Amino acid sequence: MRIVKLCLFFATVLVLSSPAVHAGHGTVGPVTIERISTVPFAYVDPSNAAFYHKPGNFEINLLETAQLPNGVNCDQKIFTTLGDADMDKTMFQTLLAAVTSGQRVYLGVTDNPQYNAFPGRCSLLYVSLLKKP
Repeated sequence: MRIVKLCLFFATVLVLSSPAVHAGHGTVGPVTIERISTVPFAYVDPSNAAFYHKPGNFEINLLETAQLPNGVNCDQKIFTTLGDADMDKTMFQTLLAAVTSGQRVYLGVTDNPQYNAFPGRCSLLYVSLLKKP
């Protein structure tokens, strides 16, 4: 019985320490997109295989440093999103419109490893374009 309790205790600790359990999400903005780019082919950093890009991923750089929501931990200027998360390219098109017109946006972001396209960077969940003043 004692072994079963000990196993249950360690299983609980493992589940609660899982990154997905502690993943954060929220809204950033309004911010200005400085640059948007796509990754046309797979890329693995020769010095660190953990730095890997899949074809179709896209990356944005912000003009300013974003104020991240509480519980979200990632780079505050660069966000990389899986191409699979934007199959119809609506987020990419909205971001492109923002860059072209200089309009500010709100970004839905997450640091959930399940959605991360690049280590240490948040991924986008949604993009909301603000009306021009």
